[in-house]
Amino acid sequence: METIEKMIEDFKKVLDDSNHTSPETLKHERIQWLDETLSPRLKQVLEERETQSSSSSSSEQTVTPFVVSGKIDYEKVILKFGCTKIDESLIDRVERLTSRRAHVFLRRGFFYAHRDLDKILDCHERGDKFYLYTGRGPSSESLHLGHLIPFLFTKYLQEAFKVPLVIQITDDEKKIWKKLNKEKSKRLGRENVKDIIACGFDASNTFIFSSYLLLAGNKFYENVVEIADCVTVNKANSTFGFTGEASTAKMIFPSVQAAPSFSSSFPHKLFPDEKKNIPCLIPCAIDQDPYFRLTRDVAPRLDFIKPALIESKFFPALRASGNNGKMSASDANSAIYINDSAKDIKRKINSAVTGGRDNLEDQKKYGAKLEEDIPFQYLSFFLEDDAELEHIKKEYGEGRMTTGDVKKRLVQVVTEIVERHRMARAAVTDEIKTGSVGVLSQVSFLLVAKDWPLQVRIYASKLLQHLVKLRWDELSSSEQMDISSASFELMSEVAAANPCEECEMKSETVTLVAEMFEKEEDLEMWQELFLSLVSLSSSGPLHAQLALKVVKRLSELEDKKHSHHLLQGLPDILVWLHDKLLMQLLEKHFGDARNAEGRDKVELAKQHSDAVVACLNAINSLTEWAPVPDFAEYKIIDQCASLLSSPEFCRLACMFFTLICSRERPTDDASGAEFDSTIIHICKMMVSLGSTNLHYIFTDSSAIALYLKQMLWFFEHYKFDLHYESLFFWLGLMDYLTSDLKAPNYPHRKGSASDVFTGSASEVFNSFRHLDGGKKDLLLLIDDETASKILDVSFQRMNKNDQVLLDPGTNLLSLEPSSFTFEEFCKYQKRLFVLIRLISSHKPIIASTKLSSRTIMLIKNISVSSAPCVQQYAAAMKSQSTALETILRRLFRGTDEFAGGSSQVRSQLHVIFEGLLQELLNANWTEPLLISAHVDYLNAMFPFLKYLPDTVASVIDKMFALLTSLPPASKRARLYICSSLIRLAKTADKSFTPHLKGLADKMTCLQREGTLFPGEHSSLVEAFFAMTSASGGQREQQDSFLLLLEPVRQQWTQPEWQNEYLSTPSGFIQLCSNAPLMRSIVDTVAVFEKALKGCNFKKRKLKMSETIHPLASHLSWMLPPLLKLFRVINSLSSPDAYQTLPTKLKEAMKITEAELRIPQGKQSRKLTKGFLTYSSKGNTYDIRNWLKAIRESGYRVLNLSVSMGETFYTSINANEVALTFTENIWWMEFRHIKQLINSFVGCLVSSCPADMWEPLLEPLLSPLLTHCQRALDSSWTSLLREGRANVPDLIGFEGGETKLIQLERQLLIDLSRSTSDLLSKISAPELNTGLPVLKHSDQLVLGEMSLLMDFNALKSNCLVSLLLSCKNLANSVMQFSLQACTWTDGITTFNLRCLFISVIHLAVMTNNGELREFVAKDLFNAIIMSLTIDENVNNNSILVGMCSDMFVYLSQRHPAPRQVLLSLPCLTPDDLRDYEKALAETCEPKKQKMITGSMLSLALGISLEIK
Repeated sequence: METIEKMIEDFKKVLDDSNHTSPETLKHERIQWLDETLSPRLKQVLEERETQSSSSSSSEQTVTPFVVSGKIDYEKVILKFGCTKIDESLIDRVERLTSRRAHVFLRRGFFYAHRDLDKILDCHERGDKFYLYTGRGPSSESLHLGHLIPFLFTKYLQEAFKVPLVIQITDDEKKIWKKLNKEKSKRLGRENVKDIIACGFDASNTFIFSSYLLLAGNKFYENVVEIADCVTVNKANSTFGFTGEASTAKMIFPSVQAAPSFSSSFPHKLFPDEKKNIPCLIPCAIDQDPYFRLTRDVAPRLDFIKPALIESKFFPALRASGNNGKMSASDANSAIYINDSAKDIKRKINSAVTGGRDNLEDQKKYGAKLEEDIPFQYLSFFLEDDAELEHIKKEYGEGRMTTGDVKKRLVQVVTEIVERHRMARAAVTDEIKTGSVGVLSQVSFLLVAKDWPLQVRIYASKLLQHLVKLRWDELSSSEQMDISSASFELMSEVAAANPCEECEMKSETVTLVAEMFEKEEDLEMWQELFLSLVSLSSSGPLHAQLALKVVKRLSELEDKKHSHHLLQGLPDILVWLHDKLLMQLLEKHFGDARNAEGRDKVELAKQHSDAVVACLNAINSLTEWAPVPDFAEYKIIDQCASLLSSPEFCRLACMFFTLICSRERPTDDASGAEFDSTIIHICKMMVSLGSTNLHYIFTDSSAIALYLKQMLWFFEHYKFDLHYESLFFWLGLMDYLTSDLKAPNYPHRKGSASDVFTGSASEVFNSFRHLDGGKKDLLLLIDDETASKILDVSFQRMNKNDQVLLDPGTNLLSLEPSSFTFEEFCKYQKRLFVLIRLISSHKPIIASTKLSSRTIMLIKNISVSSAPCVQQYAAAMKSQSTALETILRRLFRGTDEFAGGSSQVRSQLHVIFEGLLQELLNANWTEPLLISAHVDYLNAMFPFLKYLPDTVASVIDKMFALLTSLPPASKRARLYICSSLIRLAKTADKSFTPHLKGLADKMTCLQREGTLFPGEHSSLVEAFFAMTSASGGQREQQDSFLLLLEPVRQQWTQPEWQNEYLSTPSGFIQLCSNAPLMRSIVDTVAVFEKALKGCNFKKRKLKMSETIHPLASHLSWMLPPLLKLFRVINSLSSPDAYQTLPTKLKEAMKITEAELRIPQGKQSRKLTKGFLTYSSKGNTYDIRNWLKAIRESGYRVLNLSVSMGETFYTSINANEVALTFTENIWWMEFRHIKQLINSFVGCLVSSCPADMWEPLLEPLLSPLLTHCQRALDSSWTSLLREGRANVPDLIGFEGGETKLIQLERQLLIDLSRSTSDLLSKISAPELNTGLPVLKHSDQLVLGEMSLLMDFNALKSNCLVSLLLSCKNLANSVMQFSLQACTWTDGITTFNLRCLFISVIHLAVMTNNGELREFVAKDLFNAIIMSLTIDENVNNNSILVGMCSDMFVYLSQRHPAPRQVLLSLPCLTPDDLRDYEKALAETCEPKKQKMITGSMLSLALGISLEIK
């Protein structure tokens, strides 16, 4: 057999011979060669590959500029090409900018992707120009619907944005790819151009050209060459898939298609300035993206703007399915052509692929597959009525409409489109250039009469426009006046017609009248036309709209001759606008619009509003060239300003100010002065309005510098009102310039600055978010001089007018108005601080230098001032220290982060602030107010101290010096210094470690001398341990703790004071009389708390993994005396001890109303009034605060110690703990028991290891829970029966009966919830890992003994089992559970759910018969009864679920469940049997619960909501 290589060579030979062979002969020879040469096996393989290739090609998509095949996944196409999907926000923006609804192709997603469309919209919003570019490759005599769609959409874009359009007829392309001869491709191009013209483009703003005709000898060809020179062969091959067989013409064509993307390719009237780079928007199908992707790559290299694209999906072929392929001119039966007859259209549509079912029955049952239905897709393109389309979609998709119905409607829609286009195309002839002007005008005016169909009238109007444009000069003056008069009559008639039906006619008549103005060269004739326009505008709001649109068109003319005419007529225009239209629109139309709205006349209101909009559009067009002072003289500026408050007209009014300010200043002095005066007038007006819309001017760079200068002048103005309004402007601008707008959390304002960005100010700040880039350029305008002036004014105005000390030479300012409240001034001051911070981030050296120099000057002034000025100086220092802290926090935000970035800036900042710190350390004042202000400055320097670790000791020494220099009466100032040390400590790192010993020595010395008050000592201890937390590793931390704890240990562990004061109640009574010692004890317990807290803070901060706690070795001496202290305090409540207490101690032990107001489970950290000072022997206030501090800090010490784990349990004696807290439990008040449970016992239970349950928890919990059960039962019984809880805390309360009842109930509920929460923790899964889980089985339900577990064997890994094995404790827990079901507190019942479930599981799964009887009888009954309590309504589902489990698993083993149910008032034996039968039919717990809920609802006669 011959080799495959030989066969390939033979096959190539056959192919080579094909050049001289006819197609039929070639086909026959190939088949014969295959039959004779290839073996059957190889033939089979080739056939299989062909089949696979065919299958693959039909399923895989291919999208290139030359081939579109397969099922198209448009999302994948986007990903492949790298374009962006059009979202709703972009469509909304298009509608907002064009003031019209988006085209149906856009809002229904046919045009679905884009490149830089947002930038084109930005361009339009700024008032900059752009143009459209689309094209057509002529391959057929007529366009089909797929060809027509981009032109219809392009027409919409041209009308909406009023922009030029270029259309390229690529007749060369069809010669290159389709092998058409040149003459044919040119002829097809001319025919296609007629179809394109018939779409109705603005002839005066559209340029259609042929590639053949435009290419040679002009700028277009120059650009083609430039582009081609930038595209390598490799680039073209990779983009378009060219191979070595491709012709060089194919290589060059992409450059031909790219050239129209750049405006310099068209040096004619559309783009007279060929040097101007005008952006381009290209509507096209998505398969053309590679062409323009290549174009966008080349554009920057040629200094051109990248063209933007808006890209469509493919228009499907009639015989395609779903998204397969697109309509092609190569298959006449798969496409509908513009020249198809109605019969052909119907035939083709009827043969289209549909998504309907095979028969009527299935269609009605399942509905159509809309995604595969071509007729429905066509309707989605061409049916304008959204409501009708949605109706068809619903009816057809759900089977109530047949395929025939849809096709019939499509035939109507498409036939109407084709007929309309055919009529328009018929008018596109050459006769307009040669026929009789008179005849043509007469015919045209006949055809625009309202008796004719709308489309006929539109095309007749276009004919008139062409006549005026091409033949106006041939008319005599009288003929011109006749045509102009007829045109104005036509405009008046159209204005009065139905607005919806005549929308297109209005546009055409405006274009017609504007064409006459443009063609007329005689000034008198021009003014005659203008007077006719003025007359028309007075006829009503609709007429005024059209007249104003003509004015807008005239003002946009670029011909200098016509601008001259308009300038000469400008005074008349402005007077007319002011007297006839502006006043009328603002006073009459605006007022009439609101009146119409009030009377629900929506259409009339819209007409008046549209008149206002048209007027603003006309004015904005005039602002581009009309003399600026005239706008002020004729009050147009004031009128536009009045519209800024209207959301409906605000944008256009703001655009007016934007355009005015973008004008260049005249060079001559007189005109320049008038110009400046006008601009100042605008600025004053904008400032008075709060600057809420001033951000619009920043879209034009030529106005920025002038406006910044003007707004700075207002900021410096001596009048406070002007300064205050301009402050919002500068805040908004600097916030924009120094913030990251793209950050997801922008604006990121927290803390005190958040108040600055609220209310009317927030509108200013948010408005700057819409600015388009240019930050760097804007920041360059905020130079050193500008920043200095802003800072100087801010520093001068930081204080209230009665607290300001003016520097020598400072200009006198008009300060804030006397009506400013303190809160209002604080908000204003915060805004100044924020502005200072923002300026400092931009100009750190300027801000730092200025504030430092002002501070040093203030320090020197204070040193030579007299006493009466102290308060003013202190206020000035306060505000300046806040400004200093603001700057430092901005400049030193991270460990290694400096503002400014460069090493030079860092070095300068170091020098500035190091010098300032030295001045502060050298300052010495004695007045408390000045000392507090001095501390403010040191506080402000904290962010900088981490960079100067050597000065930390000096700052600490200065703080202590300031503290000791203050007299005891200056309590607030002293505490402020201590709290400042805490702030300093929390910013500490390892650099602070060397200073810890000195700090500890100073604290010990001051405490020994008795010069520290309790609150001060507590703050200093907290500061010390915060610094300790930054001292490094475990060893360093332990050493740091010893510095302060060792002196404490020596005093705390002395047995003498413990034996004397903590052994008996009488000893504690003596202790309460020894105020210094009692204060020392309170401070010591606080030290323990701060130490343990500081250590935990360190452990979290550094993520320490050491297993040995740094304070582990200290617990053994800390805790025993603390337990003794708790024991003796608790003993005071016993009757024997209480009788011996002095009156002041009894009073101190009574509850206060402040304690009653503390929420359940919370502890107050605020000390009462007497805590800051003590009497020599301790009065009632002192003792109350001591007891409170010991309990709160002591419990926190125990809580934190428990968290150490094993170290705690080895440091205590279990019996001592139980004895301490339960020896006198019977006499303790409810609030103290609640505090004990919440603050210590609950934590102890949760973390206690199993081997400590029996020795520690059992002796502690047994008396505690027993007492709680008895006390709560007594109080609840009293409350439910007599309305009084009679809690021990309120014996002797004198606040009134009603208040007493409320407080008793509160205390009772608090303890009930705390106790139930403790039982919930005892029942937690992590403490009961051995608790058996219910698993449904018939044997378990019947009580099969072999399945039951030994109850006593669970005690080692089930805490509930252990506690229930203790008889006294079990009895208390069970009784508490039953009693709680009768209490009117749903939260208590909810907390007990875990205990109930645990007990039920043990009763079902273990051999404890006594527990089983309790659950089956008592608990079952109690939980059922709890369902009748209103407060348990939210617990119903849980309680019913437990009832279901108890009955299912225990009713077969014990008679009690049935007896309990039969004892219920509304349940009969038959009902019980039905209930049991229903339960037997399911094993699912959820269904069983629902069944049980229904039964209990019946049995109790209530409605139970079960989830």
